[in-house]
Amino acid sequence: MLDPLVISRAVLDRHLETVLPLVSEVLSYIKVYTPGDGFVPRIREGMKRANIQGWAKLYLDPSNAMKTQLLMVMSPQQFNEFNQELLAMTAGEQSAYLEEFIQENTDVLVADNDEDIDPSELNPQQVAQFWYFAMPTFYNSLSYIAHRKSIYQLVAEAIGGNDESFLKAIQVDKSTLAEIPYFVERNRRAADEGDINFLRQINTYRQKPILQTKTKLLPLVMLLSYLYQMNLLDAYSLDMEKLLRLCERTGIYGNGQEVADLESFKKVVRQFMKQQQIPVPRSSQKILVKDACSSKSRP
Repeated sequence: MLDPLVISRAVLDRHLETVLPLVSEVLSYIKVYTPGDGFVPRIREGMKRANIQGWAKLYLDPSNAMKTQLLMVMSPQQFNEFNQELLAMTAGEQSAYLEEFIQENTDVLVADNDEDIDPSELNPQQVAQFWYFAMPTFYNSLSYIAHRKSIYQLVAEAIGGNDESFLKAIQVDKSTLAEIPYFVERNRRAADEGDINFLRQINTYRQKPILQTKTKLLPLVMLLSYLYQMNLLDAYSLDMEKLLRLCERTGIYGNGQEVADLESFKKVVRQFMKQQQIPVPRSSQKILVKDACSSKSRP
């Protein structure tokens, strides 16, 4: 069993406070309650011009659930060097290295937020890389919300012959039907066999909104799914009041979203944790969150 990593809560909170306001911005680009692929026309056209496609193939390897989150902010070469350096370190050294990496990444995001960036000055290749790896990360979070399973698990089950998971994966990310070889073959086989009922189901799920039920809590649930994927939710849920205050500061809970009392918040978090009953791809290494006011780490 891998030794746990220990990361300062202050460092993690600052990173989350910087990143979480972007969640609402991303959600404004994707209409999760609208039939079809969910993209607003401006984003669909922009991705087409930049030739951003093919990310669905990443679902074939569950380990990509973690890799994509790092590859949004570093090149493949940097990622490989980063991974090699980590493998050569002790758990204590890994903790210090990751904490420094998180701090530096947060500093960059803060600096970018403080500047008025001219879009023409952005590196098109870096922008395309960001969106290419952001899409599976985003859809994976939506898959947790829609079906209580990761998109990686739905795809694996579909390839194993589970047609229900096949349809659910299409509902979450419509591109799976055109980009994953098994999905292309299964669709073709249904046509060759004259399976009209299944073809109708495929068409229905292609048009289904990603999410069927509207909720004001979508940004909060996406945060919980992110913490769960990174193996941080258990540690954060040990102090619900601190987690609530973090969500209030970032505007993803309370402030007109829902009644921000502690008991209601606890109910939402515990319900989410209860729903995660099926093993899903997430960090295999446990992460402990260390409070600045305490010498002890929360498991």
